[in-house]
Amino acid sequence: MARVPKNEELDQIFHALADATRRDILSRLAKEDLSIKALADDYEMTLAAVSKHIRVLESAQLIKTTKEGRVHRCQMTPEPLQ
Repeated sequence: MARVPKNEELDQIFHALADATRRDILSRLAKEDLSIKALADDYEMTLAAVSKHIRVLESAQLIKTTKEGRVHRCQMTPEPLQ
């Protein structure tokens, strides 16, 4: 049986999904793991702005990032959406 998220968790999830850029990032990460740099290359915004979107998605537990040397790789974690 799936775990039911608390109201605070649901608020974070819905807040993260409310932004079109974050939804697009999730869509891309659903297909493959990408570095923050690779994600940022497709948007007309700074790397810092994309990193803020990544932090929002991480706080909602929709993605996780790992560090490989100097590269931060992002991976979607779909469990909160189930």
